[in-house]
Amino acid sequence: MPRGRACGLPTGRGLAEDLLAEERCFPLITCLEVIEHVPDPAGFVKVLTALLEPDGMLVLSTLNRTRRSWMTAKFGAEYVLRILPTGTHDWRAFITPAELAGLLRTAGLRVEATTGLRADPLTGRWRTGRGHVGELPDRSAPIATRRQHVMGEQDANPPQGQPSHTDVCH
Repeated sequence: MPRGRACGLPTGRGLAEDLLAEERCFPLITCLEVIEHVPDPAGFVKVLTALLEPDGMLVLSTLNRTRRSWMTAKFGAEYVLRILPTGTHDWRAFITPAELAGLLRTAGLRVEATTGLRADPLTGRWRTGRGHVGELPDRSAPIATRRQHVMGEQDANPPQGQPSHTDVCH
């Protein structure tokens, strides 16, 4: 957060619903490795959408539901390496890139770009892209989404799927 403040960006950290209740709005929201842990991903994306300023960007990252992600994030991290408590991840809650794009579009966002993220254990860095030919990434990351519709005072009927409280961020 200090970097955001240094650049003059509004910053906030906390529960999305609490930030919404405070009528906070942001030009950029990053939500990394969270959505696979919430009970209602669609509702969570709608709340994030409501927190975006007009033309704001949302960057999400989540584990892709693949065999590889089960082996690394669930079995490997929780049972073999024990770097996460057992039960941290429910592989069935992992979200595929297509499912995530659908959630974003339903919430009134336009997916600008999507890439895969992969940890490189030799360097300790993250790499973007699909990896090897035909291989699905460990994590899916829609790089940026923008609100398609911003409610104004003259627009009393938001498009279907758009939260009715988005007029806070105009």
